[in-house]
Amino acid sequence: LLKSNRGTLLSIRKRHQHTATYEPLSTDKTIPLPANIFTIKPNEDFDSFKRRIQLAVILETIKVEGNHSRAALRLGCNRSTLVRLRYQLQTH
Repeated sequence: LLKSNRGTLLSIRKRHQHTATYEPLSTDKTIPLPANIFTIKPNEDFDSFKRRIQLAVILETIKVEGNHSRAALRLGCNRSTLVRLRYQLQTH
Protein backbone atom coordinates (compact mmCIF):
# COMPACT_ATOMS: atom_id res chain seq x y z
CA LEU A 1 0.00 0.00 0.00
CA LEU A 2 2.98 2.27 0.31
CA LYS A 3 3.27 4.69 -2.60
CA SER A 4 -0.26 3.83 -3.77
CA ASN A 5 -2.22 6.58 -5.44
CA ARG A 6 -5.62 7.73 -4.25
CA GLY A 7 -7.51 5.78 -6.95
CA THR A 8 -5.84 2.51 -5.97
CA LEU A 9 -6.58 3.05 -2.31
CA LEU A 10 -10.22 3.89 -3.04
CA SER A 11 -10.65 0.74 -5.15
CA ILE A 12 -9.12 -1.38 -2.37
CA ARG A 13 -11.45 0.23 0.16
CA LYS A 14 -14.48 -0.30 -2.08
CA ARG A 15 -13.55 -3.95 -2.68
CA HIS A 16 -13.07 -4.50 1.06
CA GLN A 17 -16.44 -2.92 1.86
CA HIS A 18 -18.08 -5.08 -0.80
CA THR A 19 -16.72 -8.32 0.68
CA ALA A 20 -17.74 -7.22 4.16
CA THR A 21 -21.42 -7.22 3.14
CA TYR A 22 -21.43 -10.96 2.48
CA GLU A 23 -22.45 -13.38 5.19
CA PRO A 24 -19.73 -13.97 7.77
CA LEU A 25 -17.21 -16.77 7.44
CA SER A 26 -18.36 -20.10 8.76
CA THR A 27 -15.78 -20.21 11.54
CA ASP A 28 -18.39 -21.70 13.83
CA LYS A 29 -18.71 -24.68 11.47
CA THR A 30 -16.24 -27.50 11.50
CA ILE A 31 -14.80 -28.60 8.20
CA PRO A 32 -15.06 -32.37 8.09
CA LEU A 33 -12.35 -34.32 6.33
CA PRO A 34 -12.81 -37.87 5.06
CA ALA A 35 -11.73 -40.39 7.68
CA ASN A 36 -9.54 -42.30 5.23
CA ILE A 37 -7.41 -39.19 4.65
CA PHE A 38 -5.55 -39.94 7.87
CA THR A 39 -4.47 -43.41 6.76
CA ILE A 40 -0.93 -43.57 5.48
CA LYS A 41 -0.90 -45.35 2.13
CA PRO A 42 1.63 -48.06 1.26
CA ASN A 43 4.96 -46.57 0.15
CA GLU A 44 3.84 -43.06 1.17
CA ASP A 45 6.39 -40.91 2.94
CA PHE A 46 5.63 -38.25 5.53
CA ASP A 47 5.85 -35.35 3.06
CA SER A 48 3.40 -36.99 0.66
CA PHE A 49 1.04 -37.66 3.55
CA LYS A 50 1.21 -33.98 4.64
CA ARG A 51 0.60 -32.74 1.09
CA ARG A 52 -2.46 -34.97 0.75
CA ILE A 53 -3.91 -33.63 4.00
CA GLN A 54 -3.14 -30.01 3.02
CA LEU A 55 -4.89 -30.47 -0.32
CA ALA A 56 -7.92 -32.06 1.35
CA VAL A 57 -8.14 -29.16 3.82
CA ILE A 58 -7.98 -26.59 1.02
CA LEU A 59 -10.57 -28.34 -1.14
CA GLU A 60 -13.01 -28.91 1.72
CA THR A 61 -12.63 -25.31 2.94
CA ILE A 62 -13.38 -24.02 -0.56
CA LYS A 63 -16.45 -26.25 -0.63
CA VAL A 64 -17.69 -25.05 2.79
CA GLU A 65 -16.92 -21.36 2.22
CA GLY A 66 -18.07 -21.26 -1.39
CA ASN A 67 -15.05 -19.67 -3.09
CA HIS A 68 -11.29 -19.25 -2.95
CA SER A 69 -11.35 -15.78 -1.38
CA ARG A 70 -13.47 -16.80 1.59
CA ALA A 71 -11.52 -20.04 1.99
CA ALA A 72 -8.26 -18.07 2.08
CA LEU A 73 -9.67 -15.79 4.77
CA ARG A 74 -10.80 -18.81 6.78
CA LEU A 75 -7.37 -20.42 6.50
CA GLY A 76 -5.54 -17.19 7.29
CA CYS A 77 -3.75 -16.55 4.01
CA ASN A 78 -4.36 -14.46 0.91
CA ARG A 79 -6.20 -15.77 -2.13
CA SER A 80 -3.22 -15.88 -4.49
CA THR A 81 -1.20 -17.91 -1.98
CA LEU A 82 -4.07 -20.37 -1.58
CA VAL A 83 -4.50 -20.80 -5.35
CA ARG A 84 -0.74 -21.25 -5.85
CA LEU A 85 -0.50 -23.77 -3.00
CA ARG A 86 -3.49 -25.72 -4.33
CA TYR A 87 -1.90 -25.88 -7.78
CA GLN A 88 1.45 -27.01 -6.34
CA LEU A 89 -0.18 -29.70 -4.21
CA GLN A 90 -2.26 -31.02 -7.10
CA THR A 91 0.68 -31.22 -9.50
CA HIS A 92 3.24 -32.62 -7.09
